[in-house]
Amino acid sequence: MTIPDLIKDFIDASKERLKTPISGAFLWSFIIYNWRPIFLLMFSNKSIEDKITVINNEYCNLLAIIVPILMAIFYTKTIPWIMLQIDNDLLETKLKRIDNIYDSRSHTMDRKINIAKLDFKLKNAESGNREIEDYLEQIESLKNSNKGLQDSIKNINEANNNTINELNNQFTMLEAENSKLKHRLKYNSLRVNILSETLHLDQKLVDHTVIVADTLTFTEYMFLWRQKMTENNMVKYTTDKAEMVHELANKGVFIIDPASSSVQFTEIGDLLCKIIQTV
Repeated sequence: MTIPDLIKDFIDASKERLKTPISGAFLWSFIIYNWRPIFLLMFSNKSIEDKITVINNEYCNLLAIIVPILMAIFYTKTIPWIMLQIDNDLLETKLKRIDNIYDSRSHTMDRKINIAKLDFKLKNAESGNREIEDYLEQIESLKNSNKGLQDSIKNINEANNNTINELNNQFTMLEAENSKLKHRLKYNSLRVNILSETLHLDQKLVDHTVIVADTLTFTEYMFLWRQKMTENNMVKYTTDKAEMVHELANKGVFIIDPASSSVQFTEIGDLLCKIIQTV
């Protein structure tokens, strides 16, 4: 065993001994009773020989050991009993104090519980209001969406109606054109038949009549179809037909008499009118 190990064992043993109640009490009692030689030894300016001489003559006696031992025994045996008596005397006070502490804590906890309940109700109310606001916003959003859909449907219906009207108009126009074509085809067929039967007419008149007939519009055909000639091939016309009459006159169908608001058919017009009215 080395010297450091011996020193370590000595220190550990000293610690164990100092931890006992009697050892600690004796140490403090010795310091308290012999404080004067200790202070003299530590703080005096005299030489060490003088200090030892003074301590041997004045303080080194049997009482310096016996009194600290008695004080340590008294402290070790009496102090716990005194503390016990004090604890017994203070027990009721301590119990009341503990009761007061726990009553105070209980009251504090009750108050906290009440506050927590109020906070919970407040949060529920706020959450409920928030949910109601969310529902109202959703309802408003759905209303706006529904309105937008209705507007879209309305616009689509209007567009469809416009498309249907346009298609109906186009269909009507096509029917009218078809009717015109039918009338024209029928007219051409009859014209060919009539011209074939009347080949004894002047060929130039027939050719010229065919050329003029090809330039006539459907409205002009219908106008000629409705006319009833007098014996002198004269026809009255109204002012709303004046433009058409002048157009037919330019094509060589009429000769206009402005004074009587009437027209006279030319040979071409007479032949065209007879052909058309046979349809």
